[in-house]
Amino acid sequence: MARRRDIIIGIAIIFSFLIVFGFLGLMFVGAFYGDSEISVGGLGSKVAVVEVFGTIYNSEPIVKQLKKWGKAPSVKAIVLHIDSPGGGVSPTQEIYDEILRIRKEDKKIIIVSMASIAASGAYYISCAADKIMANPGTLVGSIGVIIQFYTAGKLLEKVGIEIAKVKSGNSSG
Repeated sequence: MARRRDIIIGIAIIFSFLIVFGFLGLMFVGAFYGDSEISVGGLGSKVAVVEVFGTIYNSEPIVKQLKKWGKAPSVKAIVLHIDSPGGGVSPTQEIYDEILRIRKEDKKIIIVSMASIAASGAYYISCAADKIMANPGTLVGSIGVIIQFYTAGKLLEKVGIEIAKVKSGNSSG
């Protein structure tokens, strides 16, 4: 009787290990092969998708993905899915330059798919792609129209701080 119970427990333990290792194996495969790639046309041809959502403050994650898919031999095209009001000048310029580099050096097709909004820097990076696709309701707009900065002139007047000019020679103004 004890022997039969030991056999059942042993089988249950082996079965549990197989389930756990199978699950871990699937997670491992998914982590390396399920990252925004879509197979098209068979024979290993793939299209990669890079998401550009929200305000663009940091180019590093997007440029890193673009470089990864640009160098991947199985990826034939990259789709930039954009839903962004734009962002900083430097990050958008870095993304724009990377898109141009991938098109020229890696010979990849880059297509932009605009979602709700693609304004300012988001529109700028879109201009580097081979093709831009937008929905009829997508807000697409201007590059570099708004810049914010602080002025302290009135505050300085209230406090009594003035700007003094010191000139030498014969100058006007």
